[in-house]
Amino acid sequence: MNTGLTVDFGNALFGMLADIAGDVILRTDGKGFMQAASPGLGRLGVDLGRYLIAPHVADLADLRFADDVRQYCRDALGGTAKLDCVEFPLARVASAGLVPGSGAGVPEPRSEPQWFALRLRRAPGLGGNGDGALGMLRSIEGRRPLEDRLLASALTDHLTGLGNRRAYLATVSRQLATGAGGVVALIDVDSFRALNLRFGPASGDEMISAFADFLRVMLPEERCLARLGGARFAFFLPDDDGFAALEKAEEIVRTFAELSHESARDGPMITASAGLAVLDGSLDQALASAERALILAKASGGTRAELAQGLPYYLTQGRLRA
Repeated sequence: MNTGLTVDFGNALFGMLADIAGDVILRTDGKGFMQAASPGLGRLGVDLGRYLIAPHVADLADLRFADDVRQYCRDALGGTAKLDCVEFPLARVASAGLVPGSGAGVPEPRSEPQWFALRLRRAPGLGGNGDGALGMLRSIEGRRPLEDRLLASALTDHLTGLGNRRAYLATVSRQLATGAGGVVALIDVDSFRALNLRFGPASGDEMISAFADFLRVMLPEERCLARLGGARFAFFLPDDDGFAALEKAEEIVRTFAELSHESARDGPMITASAGLAVLDGSLDQALASAERALILAKASGGTRAELAQGLPYYLTQGRLRA
């Protein structure tokens, strides 16, 4: 659609917006290179007057997000944008503040990234290299902490403070996307339902919390420890082969049994079992194999670990139930 926006009128409109807006107003050429900006951009540490070659709007973004911003800019200028805006943390250079009172513009790095939302609208006849665009850069700092807290809450098991099933699946899936291998492991307190019925839900929660603390000690952070539900936990052993992972799981099961035996004078003997599977296909397949291995470990008396790839074929293909 032809808006009849001339270059002179567009420049006047840009100047008016820059004067009245609290956000950063940008004007770009037809390829997304910034031609002008409101004074707010200078407060973010970017002075367009100091550049021999105009920076692209994507140069404002942290390198991890620059490609996303560049693609959004292409889509917006081409009239095919599916997103209303793109969100990103500013690049370190852009997000550096100024040392108070220095007057020299010496960068003072911020410890936390500043998050902004960029919205671009094509403006026919404005800017070189074809149609340009008007853009608005708005801080979303006030919103990001709440979103981060909500996301963390959605990925956290609130009884133990560990990641939950969703967090575990997302983390291991990311590992798979990089081409990394490894072993998925499920570990569960033996006869937990009976213990929970005998001693009550409150005691059951205490058992789960204590078991989670034990697993934290036995497994480093990169093992993606998570609670899946009940007294069942999962962890991931990246780049381990099946039998090295099995030895680690056996050590965990054995150590837990020894500690439980030492403290069982006034209570029940609590043990655990584990099932493992090498990631040689999809994550769903590996978890299903680990589940079958766990069931077989429990059916064999508990206090043991089983590797799916080390079991007879007929035992890993049947319809097993805990």
